Amino acid sequence: MAVIRARPLSMKAHSAAVCQWSSRTPPAEEAISQHPCLKPQHFLRIIVRSLLPLGEGLVVDPFLGSGSTVAAASAVGYEAKGVEIDADYFASAATGIPQLARLYPGFRGETIDEFSVPVPSAGSEAQPSLFS
Repeated sequence: MAVIRARPLSMKAHSAAVCQWSSRTPPAEEAISQHPCLKPQHFLRIIVRSLLPLGEGLVVDPFLGSGSTVAAASAVGYEAKGVEIDADYFASAATGIPQLARLYPGFRGETIDEFSVPVPSAGSEAQPSLFS
């Protein structure tokens, strides 16, 4: 019987490998966080609202990473907590969460109709909104 030994990926390398097929995150959000698994706020706000449709409860993200899930929960008015093992990602999330939550102030994920609306680029001066 052959035994194959593989060197495990680091947390950061694993995240990059797993997320290479993720959908595109808008440049305005990528400018806030350089995490390899940053997910789009418009998508996560829809997901978060579907998890707690009555707005009661707590969103827990055991793999905080960029903080995008906690930011989405905050943006729709839900309480959220996140846990992250990597100190660099934790520090980045601590500054990125409030910035991500402030993006698209009119979009709270109530519908999916706005899902395909283009988002301004990172250098845009105007505050991006999916309803304007």
